[in-house]
Amino acid sequence: MSQGVRSLDPVSVEVVTTPYGRPAFTPLRDAVAAAKAGDALAPVTVVVPSNHVGITARRLLASGALGSLGAAGVGVAAVGFLTAYRLAELLGAAPLAAAGRRPVSTPVIAAALRRALADDAGMFAPVANHPATERALVASYTELSDLSPDGMAALAGAGRRAHDVVDLCRRARQVLAADWYDESDLTAAAVASVERADPARLAADLGHVVIHLPQDLLRRQAQLLTALAARLPTTVVVGVTGRADADAGVVRTLRRLGIDSPAALTGGAGPAVGSTDRVGGGHVAAAPPPLPVSPAGTRILTASDADDEVRAAVRRVIDAVRAGTPLERIGILFGSPHPYGRLLHEHLAAAGIPRNGAAVRPLAASALGRTVLDLLALPDHDYRRGDVLGLLARAADGTAAAPTAAWERLSRQAGVVAGRADWDNLLVQIVEHHERLAHDIEARGDERDSGHARHARRQAERAGRLRELVLAIIDGIGAARARSVPWAERVPWLRDLVDLVVGGERALADWPADEVKAAEKIDAALERLAGLDGIAGPASLDVFRRTLELELDADIGRVGRFGEGVLVGPLSFAVGLDLDLIVVLGMAEGTLPAPVRDDALLPDADRRRTDGELDLRRERVGRDHRRVLAALAAADRHLLCLPRGDLRASSQRVPSRWLSEVACALEGTPLPSDRIVGHTAPWIEGVPSFAHGVSHCSFPATAQEYRLRTGGRGVVDPRTDQGAAVVHARRSRAFTRFDGNLAGVGVPSPIDAVVSATRLEGWARCPFAYFGQRLLEVQPVDDPSQQLEMSALDRGSLIHEVLEQFITDVLARPTERQPRPDELWSDDDHALIRRIAEQVCARYESRGLTGRPVFWR
Repeated sequence: MSQGVRSLDPVSVEVVTTPYGRPAFTPLRDAVAAAKAGDALAPVTVVVPSNHVGITARRLLASGALGSLGAAGVGVAAVGFLTAYRLAELLGAAPLAAAGRRPVSTPVIAAALRRALADDAGMFAPVANHPATERALVASYTELSDLSPDGMAALAGAGRRAHDVVDLCRRARQVLAADWYDESDLTAAAVASVERADPARLAADLGHVVIHLPQDLLRRQAQLLTALAARLPTTVVVGVTGRADADAGVVRTLRRLGIDSPAALTGGAGPAVGSTDRVGGGHVAAAPPPLPVSPAGTRILTASDADDEVRAAVRRVIDAVRAGTPLERIGILFGSPHPYGRLLHEHLAAAGIPRNGAAVRPLAASALGRTVLDLLALPDHDYRRGDVLGLLARAADGTAAAPTAAWERLSRQAGVVAGRADWDNLLVQIVEHHERLAHDIEARGDERDSGHARHARRQAERAGRLRELVLAIIDGIGAARARSVPWAERVPWLRDLVDLVVGGERALADWPADEVKAAEKIDAALERLAGLDGIAGPASLDVFRRTLELELDADIGRVGRFGEGVLVGPLSFAVGLDLDLIVVLGMAEGTLPAPVRDDALLPDADRRRTDGELDLRRERVGRDHRRVLAALAAADRHLLCLPRGDLRASSQRVPSRWLSEVACALEGTPLPSDRIVGHTAPWIEGVPSFAHGVSHCSFPATAQEYRLRTGGRGVVDPRTDQGAAVVHARRSRAFTRFDGNLAGVGVPSPIDAVVSATRLEGWARCPFAYFGQRLLEVQPVDDPSQQLEMSALDRGSLIHEVLEQFITDVLARPTERQPRPDELWSDDDHALIRRIAEQVCARYESRGLTGRPVFWR
């Protein structure tokens, strides 16, 4: 029996060391065949680090690519592939559900922490209500839930900050204990179920347990697997890289399982990798495998920046497919999701290449997610016109039911800037203006003007609809901000408000499938928020919004189906893959490895006091190294990509230390990292620029690249030629049609008719502007928010209106009361013109024509 495996009936644990990639599935095949012992229906449970590893293993075993499983007809029937979390769920969820406890979520944890902060925030009192404090504590709670009581006590003794973090998390956990359970509670329930289970029933349900390629198991997950290993025959297939820093996480996992690390993981000498050792006897060591690269199968590609790096990678994928490599046998992995995740999906979609893998967009980036968060953010800038119209345009997508383009022009014309008063009073005036205009046109009785009258009526109707909609939003949010209400009331209120903006379920039905899926997840998230009343009590709108943002940080879900198209995902996907071609992006310092930043609440100095129960932040470098080596072992052919710079930050990039190691192995001699970019060898390729990559690639990846390529080679392409003509004309000194030259277009010259000096001046200044404004009657609409002072035109109109009304009033007096030409204005006249001026100025101000108040005063 292994040291550290506690059991009433000791059961043997077998440890097998293996390199990553295809060789790792051979001991898995042997373990399954041995467990079945010729019985095709004998149960076997394979615990895998992730779901895609389980799918890969199942397909490989079922395909026969690894050879026979032993006796005829054994196959993969009754072989289950589960992650450690899923195994805990199967064993422990039922008793917790029977006790009336529900699985915890991030907003639930945040609510419990807010309650703990409200009771006693400790040293966090000055920042207790800050969103960053809440997010940091939620992350700490998740980590601390894996600590033992001794580990918690040791961490609390590290200092006041660590003590207060531990205390807050403990009190939050007490709040949740009665009605909720987290992964730690789930695993504890699963361990209890294993310990209570009848050994024969447990063996019949799970059979032989194979722990395949364990990575960084949490302490609670290791406890569950240890409990199973104490009762069921267990085989542990351990992936080995031969590098101490890369294997450190696996060594820690084995210790948590109560297994002494095989010599292959500690650098001892011994038989080849792949040998076995029944724990409790002598260790079997293995020589570290060589770096799995070769000049024939490995290529290093350098590009100017991340964007060009992704374009070049997509072209190489197309070249591989054209050479016969199936899409499902290709994987593209990245060390950092920013910017590679979004760029990869966009460029693969533009190239028409199907893909599957991890989603890179959170729910907050979906159409409904943006609508919900933007809606709740409107009060931040007092319902600014641009924010409101932008929200309506994104939500309604400019449909006939929501004429957002017309609303944009009407709100500008009305002079709306921000605030309820603007949306109410100014839109009322624009409605009245268009109604008066329609009435005046109809009063003339000219049938030829009937279309103008209908247009004016339609504009008045649109402005009225916009006013009603925006005021409903403003009043709805204003009422919700005024008081704290239960969570169960906040959720239906938000749904009604979103339906008002989006248009209800009928509008959602027209959205793309991925947006509908995101909308369903957002609806489920709102349902979870409705159940927080038992933890947090009534919530203000700000707290509700902050908690919803936590929920919408979750990703939308997988893209595509595993095995259909190119696999796209983070470098963590590398473990357990078996492919023909692996592409690794971003192999530069700062991406692989990513910079190590200490935790603000629990720095590494405090984490060390837990005696290995908490992972150190600096250990992430070794984890990244292991994943890079696993990626190299997952395929016979590799494309390792290096961005030479970052055009977004105007900086240069340094090759990753692991790329330098590969370059030295390919060269056969040491090669300094600063010489990799300019090095000449068959295994390295540089893409000088986007233009060079397009013109020298063997096959363009997208339609845009094809057009650019054909245009550069003199092949006629109408769209490319038109674009080139515009660029050349604008760069030349000639006066062309792209600069406003309208010769030969048939535009009438203003000198052929009697025109004003203003029109003539406009034509001389820019004929194209004259054509657009005077002949096509295309008039620009100014942005009211950019109007600082009253325009000269409005100022002149105001003065003329005041003087006209004043003179009209004076002339309406009896002749004997009218002043003579040489007589000065009386005090009553001065009072009259001031009174008239104040009335006219108030009217202009209500119409939003006077600019910013500071200048108007």
